[in-house]
Amino acid sequence: MGLALSAGMDLDALTNIRIVDRDRIFPFEWSPSLDNRDDLCLDDIRFVSHPFLATASDDGFLLLENRADFDALVAAGLHHFPLQVATPEYISLATSRLGLVGFTMGHLVQLAAKHPEQIIIERHSDEKSSQAGYLSVDFDFLGEQVRGKLRNSSRTGCPASLDYLTRSILCHGRYEQIVTSSGTAGNVTRSGSYSSVMTLPDFTLVDLMNAAVSDHLFPPGFIEVVTGCRILNIDFPISVLADDTPVEEKEAFFRELVSLRAHSHKISMYEGRVYVLNH
Repeated sequence: MGLALSAGMDLDALTNIRIVDRDRIFPFEWSPSLDNRDDLCLDDIRFVSHPFLATASDDGFLLLENRADFDALVAAGLHHFPLQVATPEYISLATSRLGLVGFTMGHLVQLAAKHPEQIIIERHSDEKSSQAGYLSVDFDFLGEQVRGKLRNSSRTGCPASLDYLTRSILCHGRYEQIVTSSGTAGNVTRSGSYSSVMTLPDFTLVDLMNAAVSDHLFPPGFIEVVTGCRILNIDFPISVLADDTPVEEKEAFFRELVSLRAHSHKISMYEGRVYVLNH
């Protein structure tokens, strides 16, 4: 249920919107390919609709989502970005189950033979075994279940072993997130088209920060970041973001914009689970 906020209601969450120089924003994921995207031109863009989700780090801000959109705007020449800065206690991470296309058991065996110090293959067991310095990645190759033990001794972001594995998957095919659709007509997951399903281990926000600092970045789409409060549709004018005024003046402009919208009853708050489609 949407609640229209009056001017007297609590707008403290909106104070977490910051305008930040692009050189202080650090992603934790590889940059997705922009080959299939049309080049953006700032003159053709009116607004940045949603602030980029981030959290503060020692050297700036860790970008938590939408690396592709961020890169496209950087390539277009934008220097200042609106961020929603979330505090760590309100951030949770979920690793994806990935459907692999074209990557087979034989490819995994070949990869482990090429990097025996990085990847060990075990037969799947019901009980998850833990081994110091290794991460467990489970595979289901059309009913044949195996576990890959990936070396993770340095803990400086994405392990080299996971990087080798991902690049091998992309060399032979591709991966995509599996979307569950219980109770929905149709087979959204298209599980029958996968050569394997890969289940990733859990990572922490510290792992993401280490990845950004060390430049050992995670593959895109492996880790989903969720925050307890998300601000959307700020519609920050590109003309303001792109001009030469200091960031403090741009933040003051946003506060005035929020005040105007609050007095016009154009701000809504939703409690509970909210699904925003096609944003």
